[in-house]
Amino acid sequence: AFLDRLQMANLLSRDAEDKLLLSICRWPRRTRRGDFVDISAFLLEILTILQRGSSSDKKPGIHLWTKLIEEMYTSAKADSSLWSHIGAAMRTILESYTGRPLNRKLVSIGLDASSFSNDPELASLLIQRSSTQNSGDGTDIDALPYEAIKSALETCLKTSDAKSAESILESMEKLDDKYPMQAKEKLYSLLLLCHAKDGNAVAAWHDLSTMVERDMNPGDDLFGAVLHALIIDGRQEEADNLFQSMEKKEKWY
Repeated sequence: AFLDRLQMANLLSRDAEDKLLLSICRWPRRTRRGDFVDISAFLLEILTILQRGSSSDKKPGIHLWTKLIEEMYTSAKADSSLWSHIGAAMRTILESYTGRPLNRKLVSIGLDASSFSNDPELASLLIQRSSTQNSGDGTDIDALPYEAIKSALETCLKTSDAKSAESILESMEKLDDKYPMQAKEKLYSLLLLCHAKDGNAVAAWHDLSTMVERDMNPGDDLFGAVLHALIIDGRQEEADNLFQSMEKKEKWY
């Protein structure tokens, strides 16, 4: 590939190479006649170059990564195979640019990529990173809308990734409980279902207790999920106590 050969020849400075790659990312997607121009192959080639450069002392500028991911995001709407590459790009940024805050758009695109590629660990890493950033750095609660958190937890449930679900909820707690009670109730219910599906009866029991203690209203489906997990785990006594308390509407915890 031309870009690969150009880089290997070492003819350009870091700044000059960044400008060249940035200009390719900005290549028009329509000809003067209005015909669509598919630049996906160039974007993937640039991704390979940036990933290779991110392990060096002179890393590519974060602005170049941002523009590349934005353009890949646009192309992914027509080519779903690009979602996994966007996810890989986000992981490189998280690993190689540890001191850099992530802007709202990058976080949003990364969360979309984690959902489309069924990668809940990526979502947990992005949310964890975002929750530790100060609002003055450009990321606050607005960068982590409820629907994005819910979608990430739904991916955890779909892929049986309770560990990532736990990380997401821990990060959410750092946001000073800015979500309304009804939203938090839904998020905690997804964590509970992850634990129940994973066969972790003790954790599911704890989730249910936490919801009740925080004045949430877990439905019968959640009680049923915990009961099932307890029985499968051989915790018959705890299951009996929970069932009886449900009938009598008494505390069991």
